[in-house]
Amino acid sequence: MLWPSLLFAYEVGTHAALTDKTIDFFNIQFPTLKIADPGKESIKVGSIAEDDGARFFHHFYDPVYERGLFGFSSSKLWAEATIEQGGLAAVGAGGIKELFSTEDDYSWERGIYEYAWGDKKRGLETLGHILHLIQDASVPDHTRNDPHPPISDWGSPYEHWTKKFESGFEMAGIANQTPTLFNSLKDFFGNLATYSNNNFFSKDTIFDESYESPRVFKRDIIRLMNGEEQLFGYGLDKYGEYRLVLIKKDIVKTTEEYFIKDNDDLILSDYWSRLSKQAVLHGAGVIKLFFDEVEKEKQTKALYAKNRTWFQKIFDASRDSIFNISAALYGSSVTLEDLADSEVKLPSDEVNTSNQGLTSGTDEVKPLANSGTESPQPSIEVRPLSALEAEPHESRYDPNPPMRDAVSGLIAIPAGSAGAGGEAPRATEPVIISIESLLETATSTDEAATSTPEMENASSTPPVNMDIVASSTESTIEISEGMVVRIEIAWLGTATSSADEWIELYNPTGIDIPLEHWFIRAADGVPFIELNGIIPAKGFYLIERTDDDTVSDITADLIAPFSGSGNGSGLENGGEKLFLKYFDGEATTTVDEVGTLGPLGRWCTGIASPWFWTMERYDANASGNDCANWGRNNQMFFNGHDAGGARIIGTPKAKNSVSYQITNGTTLMADKTLTKENSPYVVPSDGVTIAAGVTLAIEPGVVIKFSIANEPAFVVRGALRAEGALTDPIVFTAFADDEYGGDLNHDGACEPANASSTARCPAPGGWKNISFEPTSKNSVLRNVIARYGGRWFTNMLIRSSVVVDRTDVILDGVTAEYSMKHGLYLNVSSSTVQNSHFDDNDSDSSSAGLFVVRGAPEIRNSTFSNNAIGLRVENATTTLENVEFAGNALDIQAVNAEILCIANCIASTTFPSPLW
Repeated sequence: MLWPSLLFAYEVGTHAALTDKTIDFFNIQFPTLKIADPGKESIKVGSIAEDDGARFFHHFYDPVYERGLFGFSSSKLWAEATIEQGGLAAVGAGGIKELFSTEDDYSWERGIYEYAWGDKKRGLETLGHILHLIQDASVPDHTRNDPHPPISDWGSPYEHWTKKFESGFEMAGIANQTPTLFNSLKDFFGNLATYSNNNFFSKDTIFDESYESPRVFKRDIIRLMNGEEQLFGYGLDKYGEYRLVLIKKDIVKTTEEYFIKDNDDLILSDYWSRLSKQAVLHGAGVIKLFFDEVEKEKQTKALYAKNRTWFQKIFDASRDSIFNISAALYGSSVTLEDLADSEVKLPSDEVNTSNQGLTSGTDEVKPLANSGTESPQPSIEVRPLSALEAEPHESRYDPNPPMRDAVSGLIAIPAGSAGAGGEAPRATEPVIISIESLLETATSTDEAATSTPEMENASSTPPVNMDIVASSTESTIEISEGMVVRIEIAWLGTATSSADEWIELYNPTGIDIPLEHWFIRAADGVPFIELNGIIPAKGFYLIERTDDDTVSDITADLIAPFSGSGNGSGLENGGEKLFLKYFDGEATTTVDEVGTLGPLGRWCTGIASPWFWTMERYDANASGNDCANWGRNNQMFFNGHDAGGARIIGTPKAKNSVSYQITNGTTLMADKTLTKENSPYVVPSDGVTIAAGVTLAIEPGVVIKFSIANEPAFVVRGALRAEGALTDPIVFTAFADDEYGGDLNHDGACEPANASSTARCPAPGGWKNISFEPTSKNSVLRNVIARYGGRWFTNMLIRSSVVVDRTDVILDGVTAEYSMKHGLYLNVSSSTVQNSHFDDNDSDSSSAGLFVVRGAPEIRNSTFSNNAIGLRVENATTTLENVEFAGNALDIQAVNAEILCIANCIASTTFPSPLW
């Protein structure tokens, strides 16, 4: 067994320097979460301390074989191993004693818990421990199962050489990079370790048969500073080529020897320039995820609940049960939250209430303000609006209604940035209604069917008291799938008043639904809202609290005091469980419910003062009890103004902002189909990644727009099957492009010739790219238009709207136009391109319609028009057939390339003899 001290990765000083650089980069990228110097020092202390004791054994993670070193848990697992890190002291943790109670536990959840509820300084130190592990995942020795003890010549040349950076270092081009962002810590480990493992050698794993990668793609001789000429093998990643290995030939044995150490340290320098940068980019993303999780924890108290002992949880369950029964029978002058706060003070209520380590601008991670719970009870009676007032789509805010989806009828929300269309954030939206008898009544043309016997005998008042305790009569009302009403909830009020709350229902079915037998009730009886009127097909139903000024420029369908069978009124800021109910006589059925998390559950999402971002439902057909199906307003789509004239950060009577997204988050983790009915979709600022093994299918006619913040990318690691039609193509374009998907930002039509016009016009570089990575298989782009993409930065070597990198994609009927650089980039790819068009890619003199680097692609029945360079080919063989060039500054540029024309190549360039 190797002595623990022999298993260091970067030296502790190098870890501190990398952590310092990571925080600086994070502060630039996320100024509202800026980490001040005291917080930075706490994180650096943790990044150094992770090497204490025998923790080193857990600093290895081989992503190819999903293993750690010598049977120890991998760093990916160790980072989240609360019990294992606690050691013997963790015996009984989570049972007879609190889960987060051991001294040696610096796990991910422990850090989030401490920062949210306990010791912020320890929370930041724990974050430093995690950053240490992330940095080790960039070290090839640690991702290729190479223990490298520093004895004799067994040590790691890379780790020894990087000691020089203990006192700090400069990182060229990092300011132009964007952080790597994922929704889970495991994804950060997997992505970084895979990059390190697949592209770099450790000293003892050069061309090891255990690993397929990396491979040398070219060789070149370099004259070193001592005058010697040495043969180097080059690697190739998505950033371009780099020196991978030194090759020495044994003339006697006629064999080759390989090294990662050369006299000028050219190889190690190339390794460091890439790996250190990835450690910083991933580390900044981990910090962002940490504070996002802290914010989520403050809303949900999931870890707070998880930390409680068995005895505390038993007490909680008993208290909840007793409270609910007594409240149902006798009413209650206090809420369950009041009891909880009286029983147990949250650590954050007493200690470390200041944001240690953060500047005063870090409001995102502050506890939520207590807005709606203390507002006075309104005296106004519940009154439905008249039929005229209740027109579901009428809006005083916009006399010319925003563009509607031609199929779904949903309003595309005004103003702002890009939105998204998708299926899984946490959210502000309607509930789900579905009653077979109601559907039959609404669709029947038989006069006798307009009122069923059940309806004739139905009570006109919902059985409020009976409904608080589950009733066996609920099963007498049948629920049929397919009818859905979903809810958007402004539990936080508005910027003008925390008491100005509202709830929105949405009916995505094709029929109008009468609401006389419907009501909304909270688990504690407040609010209790009896509904009436009609929610139209594909329409919305807005319920405003107290008066019609809550959303001042959109007419409400119902005004209610949000009171009920208990004391007080309004939606509890601490969280509510809401039920949408249908009643028939003495029978009731729950059609949908909106849940919260934990025994003291908070709202799934939404932010109160000072932002007041609503809680939006992502997918109407998914459970309202799943917090993964909710998201807060994404700051790209809004609708309406509050009583004071301030813009509502929500979408009352309009499609939810999060429902524009392709996925609720940044990574699509399950197969999905984007439909024309729900188009357009919007890729938010952090982009979208299709995970390996996942397929995204896109129907003809779908439009996908990209927001501009962070220059979002569409990264394909799985399969993208975008199969449009000649008359109904699929379009990827900039948010400001009104030609496809309409005027989503509602700034009017683009008029370049009108000097007084304030409408934004699309321009090259409106988004980054669609990038097919090496793991992508079976992808198709057919009848697809990609326009106004190609955003690039100084250190990006592949600059193109569409990138196919070391894989093959079916490219049939692709139009790549108006790119900031190249239209299509084929890197080590033998894809066939046919029936395609490359037009107006001329932002600079080197922009090409199609850029081919290595590989052997075939191009058929395609045109190249008005590009700076029509076709550029480097170090590759490219075959052309029925290809036409027109209006390009240069039709074809070839560098160490062979271009073969089979037939009908119309260009100013002279081709070699055709192949027959």
